[in-house]
Amino acid sequence: AGRESACYLKALTIDPDNLDALAKVMTIYVNEVEFRHRAEDFDGLKSTADKIVQLHPADAGLYHTAQAYLAIAPLASWLSGIAAPPTEIDQEIKALYELTKQEDFNPDVPYYLAQSYLHQAMELRRTNEKDKANEKFKQAKLVFEDAIIKQPQCVRLLMRFYLLLTQANQKLQADEDPAEAAQYVPRMQDVLTQARKQVDEAAQALAKAEGDEQKLTAVQREALGSYTDVYYHSVDFANRHPERDLGPKEAMKLAEHWLEVRPSDQTGRLLMAGLLGGDSDPAQHAKA
Repeated sequence: AGRESACYLKALTIDPDNLDALAKVMTIYVNEVEFRHRAEDFDGLKSTADKIVQLHPADAGLYHTAQAYLAIAPLASWLSGIAAPPTEIDQEIKALYELTKQEDFNPDVPYYLAQSYLHQAMELRRTNEKDKANEKFKQAKLVFEDAIIKQPQCVRLLMRFYLLLTQANQKLQADEDPAEAAQYVPRMQDVLTQARKQVDEAAQALAKAEGDEQKLTAVQREALGSYTDVYYHSVDFANRHPERDLGPKEAMKLAEHWLEVRPSDQTGRLLMAGLLGGDSDPAQHAKA
């Protein structure tokens, strides 16, 4: 999984049951799996998570996280295009479904479960089984609707839901079904609005705490960690959906608010420069 994991992998050669090292390696593999899609990382994630589960640590959070990624690893591999027996996929989907019943679940659990349903839906569309495909699409969306009821203040969960809705929208557009694709857009907007409310409230709480994050709740700190992600996608969504009374002007308003709250956010500054550079007013080009 790269150089970052070298010291932890070395520690595991000395003490294979070192839970701290195993937890660090699992976290590294999680990031690798999402962004690189290499077979060795899927295998590494699964074997590391399996090792932690077998050791059954006293830390319940670590144990449940490992349980989740033990099921997620083969599904992530399958979603990346690596073939797997249908029986194995069904087994891992059932395992993830059971984990969504927990009150304090990892947001990656509903995300990969819903992604799996979405993948199955597209496979059914390819065999012209549209009714069955529509049921899978509904299942994918319902996974997140139920999850948000349990964790309404989890911004990371909201953004995972937004990503899932975006993927459903894009896949259906690519499949030349704009009417079906369009049905996801209103919920995408709702989710972003809800996420912005959460991160802005967290930013206000931080201001009242005079910048001391230790005075915030864990939920507020988690929300602040998602501020850039939430506003980046909000600006992008507004720019791409003028039909929803949004468009460039609303995108600019969101970007201005973003930089008012976080003036040194480099992602926000770059996005604002792009918006100003694309404006038809030459005066705005100078600002960019």
